[in-house]
Amino acid sequence: MLPVSDEFEWWEITKQPLVVLLPADHALARKKSTDLASLQHLPFILFEKGFSLHRVILEACRRRGFDPTIVARSSQIDFMVKLAAAGFGIAFLPRMIAEQRRHPSVRLVRLAEPQTKWNPAMIWRRVGISRTRPRLGLRSYAKATPKIVLAVHDMCSHLGVRHPNLYPLFTTYRIAPSIFSV
Repeated sequence: MLPVSDEFEWWEITKQPLVVLLPADHALARKKSTDLASLQHLPFILFEKGFSLHRVILEACRRRGFDPTIVARSSQIDFMVKLAAAGFGIAFLPRMIAEQRRHPSVRLVRLAEPQTKWNPAMIWRRVGISRTRPRLGLRSYAKATPKIVLAVHDMCSHLGVRHPNLYPLFTTYRIAPSIFSV
């Protein structure tokens, strides 16, 4: 998670709270938020080890003084949602992703736990680009390949994020303004 080593530049795209996916009939499903101490006795469904959210959840559990019982690991969000819906355990997702994957048998409850936000970012090796002016850094990289501009647009569109520093890139590369609809 951010921040990263000084040898890299980075641009945070968004910051999202995590939610717990609980079976609809669970007692905690009626709450607006919960913490890990209230969840420690439940089986956990986590992302695979290579995902940052796997580490975020495990570190937060350890700060609370426990190691969770992990019943499943997956890289497939829909599979994790279905496991939670079937009552196999609880899963954790960024709120914006969980809201896109609603299931009638699952309730989303905000995880009220410090240091558990999801903040996807673009990270690149430092080559004399100022982090205080990400537009200039992205423009430098985009000059190497306009595909980066489109990749940034696609990622922001998927996340539902509009960033004011992207528009100059689209005009620089004469990419149709109609695709800038984030």
